[in-house]
This record gives sequence, structure tokens and C-alpha cells, in this order.
Amino acid sequence: MQNQNENKTENKGFTLLEIVVAMAILSISIVTILQLFSGALGSIKVSDDYLRATILAQNKLNELESQYATFVDDKGVFEEDNRYHWDLSVENYDLVNLHPQFENLEIDNKASEFPIIVNKISLKVHWKTERRNRVMEIVTLKTKAKANTASKKIMLGNYQSFPGTERALQFGEQDIPKGQSEK
Repeated sequence: MQNQNENKTENKGFTLLEIVVAMAILSISIVTILQLFSGALGSIKVSDDYLRATILAQNKLNELESQYATFVDDKGVFEEDNRYHWDLSVENYDLVNLHPQFENLEIDNKASEFPIIVNKISLKVHWKTERRNRVMEIVTLKTKAKANTASKKIMLGNYQSFPGTERALQFGEQDIPKGQSEK
């Protein structure tokens, strides 16, 4: 009889209940890990969409700036990817409310023949995903001013020479003292 009791204590193993609990814990942890991976993949897709929208918007701003002297309200579809649509809006930007140092600019602009105008340029990019519509916006400020004839001449290299003054002194160019190198 002693022999049977010894056999029962020697049979060490897992019971059915222990195996079921271990499988439940393992399945819950695997499902959690898979959800983390799928969430990360979704975040990568959203990040890729925003990156693409940002690149398209920057390229559109550069294209519009190179084609036109001034920006006007406009909208369209990107040729590179027709899922993305763009809206350009231009409005006058009030610098005086931005900072008190610009109060003199408004007074100078009213008195000047060549006023400085600051425009707020906003380019919104829209696209649709499986779940919702997304929007990304790039905003920049651009100055617009009429160039006076004197500054046009200087830019073209037709500057007036002042009597008794060399060109180097007019434009602040200086000779480098001996013993110093240009770096």
C-alpha cells in the first residue's frame, strides 16, 4: 500500500487547470502584442500621409512663387498624387498687432511712395483616408513692396558714384590688412 502512495507523489506534472490558465495568459499576451504592432503600423501610415502632404505643399508653394510675382487665392489637385487637394488663401497681415515695434511701419507706409505690405499665405492640403478626412496647413509670411528706381539700379549694377569716394568705401568693402588671410 505504501507503494501506491509513493507513486502518486512521484507523478509530478501539470494538471489540466494549470494548462488552461497558462494558455489563457499566453493568448492574452499574444493578442496584446499583435494589437501594439497593428497600432504602430497605423501610426506609420498616418505619418507617411502627413509627410507626403507636407512635401507636396512645400513644392506647391515653391512652384507658385517661381511662377507668379504675387500670390492669389487658388485651389486645385496635386498632379503627383490626385488623392491630395490644396487650397491657397492670401490675406493682409496686420503687423501692428503682432508687436509694438511695428507701429512706426504703419505710419511710414502711409507716408511712403513704396509701402511694405505683408501677406499671410496659407496652403491647406486635404486628403481622405479610410476613417476620416485629414487636413494639414502650412502658413508663411511674405513681404510685398514696390521697388524704387534707385534700388533697381543698384541691383543691376548701375549705381551712382559719389564725388571723391571710391566704390569700396561706398559699399563698405575694405582691404584686408597684411598678414591676415581671407577665410
